[in-house]
Amino acid sequence: MTYAIFAIGSRQFKAEPGLTLKVPKLTAEPGSTVTFDRVLLTSDGKAVQTGAPLVQGAKVMAEVVRHGLGEKIRIYRFARRTGFRSTGVGAAPDSGGMPVTGSRSPKSRSPTCSSTAEVTNGSQEGRRFFPQRP
Repeated sequence: MTYAIFAIGSRQFKAEPGLTLKVPKLTAEPGSTVTFDRVLLTSDGKAVQTGAPLVQGAKVMAEVVRHGLGEKIRIYRFARRTGFRSTGVGAAPDSGGMPVTGSRSPKSRSPTCSSTAEVTNGSQEGRRFFPQRP
């Protein structure tokens, strides 16, 4: 199994063959190629190469397919004993559907990956609360 782990900002992603990568929004236009040089680990199925902190000469190249919004989350604010309740909905921008190719010094591979962040908001999500008054 061929894969590489690389970093974009403060987040790490795993690239492997046949998958699609969803990352935080990039400044590149759809259809352009992006290169990620911060590769932390590579594997060719037999040997694993780790960096200290980066693997020398390794890079992951990706083509930006589209820009969009991430998974929609619900936001619920509550202040006890005041009757204050507020709800909202938000979604973070991301660059989705990026086929990725990776390479090391002698060999060239074509890994791609899929990664999405899941956000949960507790057990009160989607419920309607009415203040109880005497």
